[in-house]
Amino acid sequence: MKKKEHKLTFLMAAHNEEKLIANALNRLAEVYNDYNNIEVIIGMDGCTDRTPEIVAGFVKKYKFFRAFELNERSGKQAVLEKLEPYITGDIIVIHDADWTFVYRSKQDLLDYMKMFDDKKIGGVSESVDSEMTRSDFLKIKSMGFLASAWGNHLILLYLKKNFTRKKKGFQNVYVYAPKKIKFYPLLDVYKKEVMDLTEHKRGLKAGDHVERSLRIINAGYEIAGFNNNNWPHFLDNYNAQSIKDLINQKVRGIIAKSKLQSSYNFNIPFFGFYLPFLLFLIKNSFRAKRWIDFFAVHTFIFVMFYSHILAKIKQKLSQKDVWALRVKR
Repeated sequence: MKKKEHKLTFLMAAHNEEKLIANALNRLAEVYNDYNNIEVIIGMDGCTDRTPEIVAGFVKKYKFFRAFELNERSGKQAVLEKLEPYITGDIIVIHDADWTFVYRSKQDLLDYMKMFDDKKIGGVSESVDSEMTRSDFLKIKSMGFLASAWGNHLILLYLKKNFTRKKKGFQNVYVYAPKKIKFYPLLDVYKKEVMDLTEHKRGLKAGDHVERSLRIINAGYEIAGFNNNNWPHFLDNYNAQSIKDLINQKVRGIIAKSKLQSSYNFNIPFFGFYLPFLLFLIKNSFRAKRWIDFFAVHTFIFVMFYSHILAKIKQKLSQKDVWALRVKR
């Protein structure tokens, strides 16, 4: 009996994204040519620029695009929850408006989709760091973006090395081992049925990437990742970022993780995670071939320390204010 084909639902929350959103949507239109069982649902959240006009053009041109104008202004997750009733797919992809969904070939996309045939896999974590795979990485002139690139690259290496195991039956797939894990990976792709089981409808907080991982693992499912850079992953649509924006992003993440730790009664241990990771960062900084990369790693370390201090001060911010700590366009 032929297996039922999975349907991909791309969910996108957008607020004043006129500079970048067309790149993301054009790419999803191209994905349809390789895999036509997809839908794209966009929630425009109180936009005051040309974002609604741009999105309307895609909705008019492509039948698998749908869009809704909202005015939540309480962060991405509040918008995504409003879009949930319109989902018809079984695989959900949370797609930021400043990302591009990329892969090498149609076969790579099909091979990626086979992961979801495994009943134990509940979602797929961030597996390829979005900045380090850019062809123009060596041309990056923004220290904030370079520091973020190195930080994301090294944390992925550290997580893969310490908290994963190879997935039986797959050549390029690994899974996070629940008994070993001390830091939950970012996750933007998951099975809808699994998230329903993990009380998605209660509403996710500002740490939505991490909370999805928590709920999937707590429900007894596996989180997968992969070692094939040709498989589908996200690339950033920008290559510049200020140090201030990087700090704001980290403060937002730290506050979110703190609230999650309180809600779910788990702890990210200093000696079990943060200290070994710090030593891993320092060790790898000395392997950098350029002095600017060495400096970028240490800038990332400084940003993390400083962001933890700021997060303590801003701990009582509302969810709406936490979400306002975003990259400036």
